Amino acid sequence: MHASQSVTYHLDENNNGWLVSRINLHHSELVKLSSSAELDSAENNIFIIAITISVLRFKR
Repeated sequence: MHASQSVTYHLDENNNGWLVSRINLHHSELVKLSSSAELDSAENNIFIIAITISVLRFKR
């Protein structure tokens, strides 16, 4: 069985960007989550979201 990971996002309209509200891991592993978002409201209103997840500790 594969380990399931659940990440919940919410939109912060004050900063016009995505913020990570909660991270749920199946084995409660320690991770570092870094997210960045850019809003292009000038032309197409496109959200560019780059999410980098670094696993600091991994259990087998």
